[in-house]
Amino acid sequence: MPPSPFESEHERLISHARSLIAALSGLQTRIESGDVTYEQHRTYAQRANALAEQLSAALALAANDCYGPAFCLLRPALEQAIFDRLLCFGTQYVQTMSDVSEETFIRWRSEREAGADWARSVVKMERHDNGVVRLQLRGISSRELGSEDVSISIYFFLLQEFRPLVPPAKDLPFLLPQFRRDEHEVAYANTQHEMYHASLRWPALIRNLRINELASDVDIRRINVHYRFLSAFVHPLRDHYRELYGRSADLASSVRYDHFSSELFLLYAIRFAAFELETWFRASERAPHFVITHGAQLKTQIAQVKADTSYLWFVGDEPHIFDRIQEANRRHWAQLGEERVPPEDPREIEASEVRYYQDPLSRLASLHVTSNEMDGYSFASSWPRSDAWPR
Repeated sequence: MPPSPFESEHERLISHARSLIAALSGLQTRIESGDVTYEQHRTYAQRANALAEQLSAALALAANDCYGPAFCLLRPALEQAIFDRLLCFGTQYVQTMSDVSEETFIRWRSEREAGADWARSVVKMERHDNGVVRLQLRGISSRELGSEDVSISIYFFLLQEFRPLVPPAKDLPFLLPQFRRDEHEVAYANTQHEMYHASLRWPALIRNLRINELASDVDIRRINVHYRFLSAFVHPLRDHYRELYGRSADLASSVRYDHFSSELFLLYAIRFAAFELETWFRASERAPHFVITHGAQLKTQIAQVKADTSYLWFVGDEPHIFDRIQEANRRHWAQLGEERVPPEDPREIEASEVRYYQDPLSRLASLHVTSNEMDGYSFASSWPRSDAWPR
């Protein structure tokens, strides 16, 4: 039986994806902690395996041309990759409190300035006009005599403490069990609500990435582009057949193979897996240390995979020549009606000045089109396809 188009057209990308997913699922057997077993390391292995399962399920959907559901599964995969980076390195976090009077806040600020014990972990505190107080706090850190600092991220505790099925306090009277709700249960519900909004929602994850200096503003803008794209398939607000299968897609037709949707899926799966593995390698260098068996070979593999997929222009990548040409031509066309000057050489534009794209799938299809500009720079695709345009 001949291979499917998915297998034949993306053989190298599929190989990369399966290899990295296998590396994630096998992390538990590759972590060497020495004579002492640490709970953090067991948690790291569990998280890696959970992401491998998520990516494997999404890969099965993509292999069956179900790109919408596959992209839908990739959004929590991206969220986990971000969460796990905070789990390992999030030494600072934000906590919010509601209905704090100005008098109370002034007292807290005075106590902090006086060196109160409770305020030792407070990096920054501010109160808004609506009574919401925002505290930026340090995580837990311990030092044993003659050893390195061991910092435990607040996200390690949130992972254990958050209960997603706890309803809002206002809904408690209408849900089982029917015994009288006391103030402790209401307080617990409020704590869970505040925990989610302060630290676990996507805006909170991104904010905590920034305050922990785990991502630059440029990185965050790129991450949010991909989060928005994947979110489009989570929310049933429109039909995505045209985006996923091209302009000729019939809304009543069944799913079918599409080169570009399948390629973008594989690029995401590969880069999310690589991002996660890089997190664990960085974590291994912090106390308590651990070693990943055959780590040197895996690092080499990750570097090769990232080089092969750099045209996605993901976090850590340089802009592709396509994007540089787009930027050069945009600047040139903006001068219409003014004194004309020759267009800038795309290769001489600073990488930080090349504007990022908005639609990952549309851009990927454009990478497969050779363009011939009458006024400006043309782009010669390395992978031209006749079905890339119009799409």
